[in-house]
Amino acid sequence: MNTYERNYWSLYLDFLDQFEGVTYKGYSLPYLCHYRSLIKKAGVMNRMEENSFTQLLKNKAESNVDIQSRFNQYIHKHTSQKRSSNKNGKVIIHDVYNLIRFPNPILNKYFSPSKTLMIKERKILPKDKGYLKKEKAGKIPVQYFDEYTNSDPSVEQSISKVRREVKRICKTQASHPLYSDQKFQKVLLMQLGKIIHRIEQAMMLFQTETVSCVIVPSTHYPESRTLTIVAAKQGIPTICMQHGIISSEFGYLPKIAAVDAVYGEFEKVWYKQKGIEDSAVKIIGHPRFDQIYLNTPVKREEFEKQLGLDSNKKTVLVVVRGNKDLPRWKLLINSLVKKGSFNILIKDFPSIQPHQLTKEIVEALPAQNFDLYDILPNVDAVVVYSSTVGLEAMLAEKPVFILSEEFPGHTGYYYGLGGLVHSNPSSLADIVHRYFSRKDMQKYEKAVREKFLSTAYATNQLSGKRLVNLIKQLTK
Repeated sequence: MNTYERNYWSLYLDFLDQFEGVTYKGYSLPYLCHYRSLIKKAGVMNRMEENSFTQLLKNKAESNVDIQSRFNQYIHKHTSQKRSSNKNGKVIIHDVYNLIRFPNPILNKYFSPSKTLMIKERKILPKDKGYLKKEKAGKIPVQYFDEYTNSDPSVEQSISKVRREVKRICKTQASHPLYSDQKFQKVLLMQLGKIIHRIEQAMMLFQTETVSCVIVPSTHYPESRTLTIVAAKQGIPTICMQHGIISSEFGYLPKIAAVDAVYGEFEKVWYKQKGIEDSAVKIIGHPRFDQIYLNTPVKREEFEKQLGLDSNKKTVLVVVRGNKDLPRWKLLINSLVKKGSFNILIKDFPSIQPHQLTKEIVEALPAQNFDLYDILPNVDAVVVYSSTVGLEAMLAEKPVFILSEEFPGHTGYYYGLGGLVHSNPSSLADIVHRYFSRKDMQKYEKAVREKFLSTAYATNQLSGKRLVNLIKQLTK
């Protein structure tokens, strides 16, 4: 662990110690918070790399195994030793922040509408009209957590009581670099109210519906983490889908669900290094990737016509995220333009608006409203940051080049791509140009890609089928 990571995890343990006594119906609430958002805007984020900051912390985490070990105790405490006998109950699929990403055709193929319920966060409709109709995800009925809200005044009274207790604790820690921070306090108080409501909503959901299994897209956020823990207390098995590549460890630790459904062997090994048993991690892939093999994409002629691409040129898709690293992306694209004749297509994730690069560089064209899985079959190469799109492009059998960067918690996910990864934009542009001009480079790229995918993603069976088999195993 470097200094940043050691301070990050040590402060987390300190936070759990300090607020562990803040409880609701037997649940210690700080364990259900989204820690990263608590500290994201606080002043401590600028001090994580300081050795002097370490001296202010009571805990001294030696590895991130320490944080997982602490959570394992909490999870065990709230896991019923008596397994639910509701094997014929409904599978609950929770979508939070649009992260579940189960395509409707996959839902329709593998999940029965009478045995499945998609539950989302809230439905906003005119108050005087209420819920006008039941919505569906494909054929799967959709409900919302605000339909399960406990309106008893005692709930709000409990929230007020918890918030007063937290304010009292913070007041006694007036000199603490985190607890005294007003932004930290504001986010913490907001999250605690949300968690208490989710405990009540989850309890009501399980009282109303006969549930066999719960699937969530992440246990990073308080909404899904709380649902997962309440389900465990009911003896209901839980599955957490891997919603993206493990680029930074901060987005995937601690592990909370009974089973994490991961992409490949990389994650199995990575979780094992964090002290997690093999039985709690299953290689499933993700149902949305099944579309790569099942979809019929738009024809290339139509694709090029709509985007104004020159059919005589190779098309390079450049995937960016907002204006992050804009100067480096400018340098890379300008270098590509100088080195060869390409169609440069820009896709900004998650926005569908034309990116700033398409306004500043005449050769850079927007991907418009095309879906990623229509774009990938119609391009010749993909250049991307440390994003899940890189894996998706390789599954679509496209050469992928990574503009890399070091950041806190970096897992080195794409290091297995060897010479196809570079932190220097000009150098990476040169690698892309060499790929299109040299047979030996094309041979190298294919060999590296195939070796990478052998541990990154198992494709011997579609993910939807593997997920259904896992549900059967957990509920039999």
